[in-house]
Amino acid sequence: MTDDQADIAEGYIRHSYHNPSDYKYFAHGELSQYPKDDPMDIYARRMTRNKLMNEEGFRSLVYQCSAGANTIGFGRNLDAKGVGKEEAIILLNNDIEDAFRYLKHKEFWRNLTPIQKTVLADMYYNLGSSGLSKFVKMHQALTIGDYEEASVQMLDSKYAQQLPGRSARNAILIQEGK
Repeated sequence: MTDDQADIAEGYIRHSYHNPSDYKYFAHGELSQYPKDDPMDIYARRMTRNKLMNEEGFRSLVYQCSAGANTIGFGRNLDAKGVGKEEAIILLNNDIEDAFRYLKHKEFWRNLTPIQKTVLADMYYNLGSSGLSKFVKMHQALTIGDYEEASVQMLDSKYAQQLPGRSARNAILIQEGK
């Protein structure tokens, strides 16, 4: 990192920078997604983000803003903008990590194949920890390695009634393990 980049990373923008390309689009520890940006624009984006975060506040669940729009996060208008595919992938990856954090502490987890782990993460994604924890007999079967019984227990559920195709595919994957 050059001295100029270090100054920017420390939050100090030089008012007399001489060559914007020296900054290599680096400001406040971030690479700019706009490679031809002036370093001051990069700094202004950062300031805008901080201001909006302070003004809007954060809400993790959908709410109606003062204009009546469904909103989430830092005032993101879901009715007007929704979420993009890249944003949805970030959310999905976070949800997958939540599933693995929860499941890796289960007694049966270490003995499962990757595909069986995938099935349980899929179920966690749909049901959450409270829903998945209701599959007591399935968990018992998984613990002793009885994957046929685990698949039977999966199919004997409200989950299977609500998602018949998905649960049938998951039951086969749990039973076969591949």
